Amino acid sequence: MQFIDQRVIRNNKFFKNHFNINPDTISRKNNLDSLLFDYLISLIKKNGFLSEQNVGPNGYEAAVILFHHNVRLPQNEKYLKMVTEALFNGEYLPKDFAWMYDQSKEIKNERPFFYYGIADPSKLTLIEKQEIEKNRLQYGVKPIESTRIKIIGRVLIQRPLW
Repeated sequence: MQFIDQRVIRNNKFFKNHFNINPDTISRKNNLDSLLFDYLISLIKKNGFLSEQNVGPNGYEAAVILFHHNVRLPQNEKYLKMVTEALFNGEYLPKDFAWMYDQSKEIKNERPFFYYGIADPSKLTLIEKQEIEKNRLQYGVKPIESTRIKIIGRVLIQRPLW
């Protein structure tokens, strides 16, 4: 699933082909994203959330990418409740949740909730920063000062300090 998501759909050349799949032979790439996500949801309904405990660190990282690319989309908002429950059950990392959630806000042209991964918090007023820090604390996301943020063009690069 991760190979199809990263190499076939998103043409990520850094993702190496360890499978007998030639990305050029797969047609209808537009439908693959939703098909993969539907399959992932069916696995979760059958086996429980794809937490690190259930599928290991590599399986979790693969699942997080699929959640990130799909739950943030308006048509998949119905899965936010499931992902939020997984977060509060310790099955989904707060940083992964925050990044996905803020991208869902960005897609809808709404203000970020966490200012995580997509928006520069340096321009926030003191009151706005306090509100964001309250949001982060409520969801277990580290405070803004735990991250070094660098902006290159339109790209925000985030490095954890601790």
